[in-house]
Amino acid sequence: MSKEYSISKIKILPVFPVLIGMFFLVIFNITLNFVFPAPALALKLTTGSFKSGGVIPAIYTCEGSNLSPLLSWTDVPAGTKTFAVIIKDMDAPGGVFYHWLIYNIPGNARSLKEGISPSRRAVNGFYAQGINGFGNTGYGGPCPPQGKPHRYLVTLYALSAKLKLGRGVNAGGLLSAMKGRILDSVSVTGYFGS
Repeated sequence: MSKEYSISKIKILPVFPVLIGMFFLVIFNITLNFVFPAPALALKLTTGSFKSGGVIPAIYTCEGSNLSPLLSWTDVPAGTKTFAVIIKDMDAPGGVFYHWLIYNIPGNARSLKEGISPSRRAVNGFYAQGINGFGNTGYGGPCPPQGKPHRYLVTLYALSAKLKLGRGVNAGGLLSAMKGRILDSVSVTGYFGS
């Protein structure tokens, strides 16, 4: 039973224990949020050109129009200055084969349109494209030899800096330049072949 105090015939319950309890509750909540922060949003990538895990339509391959796919992304990590996209064939007979290297995509971009020109720079001059496994600048669609379908990995990288690369960069040069600058990455997979 709590003590009651009377001041001019008004009964007041002691508030000191309640205030102390609220203080510790606030401190406990702050400590929990500091020690166990809410998980950061993970970068998400989608393609309007094919479903992840699905078949890549011929229009995006050497059997069709050889268009680069439409890509969109969300939940970008804080501090992202640029993006890079790499598309590679994981099942090529000679090892990994690179189909597209595009980098220095502005950090405020949230998509790449379908059918980006293989020229070195976009119309707005913001991104650059590297040399693919065919020896050409820009996108070179899937073109596997006869046999079982190949896996094509489309990977988006969120980077903490603009990459300082000269003309004609290949996959090794791009991957090397990205080291230590990758804030997050995400991939989708498509299949193509007969």
